Amino acid sequence: MRKTVIDFDVIDSTNDHLKTHYQGYPSHTFVRARFQNRGRGQFDRHWVSDFDQNLLFSMLLKHVDVTVLEIIRHRVKDILLTFLETYGIKASFKAPNDIYVRNKKIAGVLIETKGTAKTLDAVMIGIGLNVNQHRFEGFDATSMAIESGEIYPLDDLFDCLSSRLDEKLPTSP
Repeated sequence: MRKTVIDFDVIDSTNDHLKTHYQGYPSHTFVRARFQNRGRGQFDRHWVSDFDQNLLFSMLLKHVDVTVLEIIRHRVKDILLTFLETYGIKASFKAPNDIYVRNKKIAGVLIETKGTAKTLDAVMIGIGLNVNQHRFEGFDATSMAIESGEIYPLDDLFDCLSSRLDEKLPTSP
């Protein structure tokens, strides 16, 4: 296991934290929060989540060849779909970066990079997964709890999902 985990109760954004501090962290660092003040998705859309109800984290990969970025995108999508299937939740990918159950969003992925045309100094993979939240005001969303009728221990889910990402995504050279 290569991962390092940094936990916050509250943070502006896990991806923004990594974008600011990536140079001081090793590859395969996970920044996790119980709540984000400015969680966001693609095109700076807001990611809204109740405190300590969902998985909100970002993973850092360092010194990544730009040619493997698309492979990373596909692996993250496949890992999330397989992870949900493990819990009996049949989900599908909706381009460019969302996971849906039927017509309701259950997860989003935000991949951001820093670097040059050939080598990326940092790849930040932000993931928001709706787990135990039951109400989503203004959003057509669902959660693992809604889909299964169960409440899930967030720490156990995070350990499982982050270990899969840690194992399946490339290491730095």
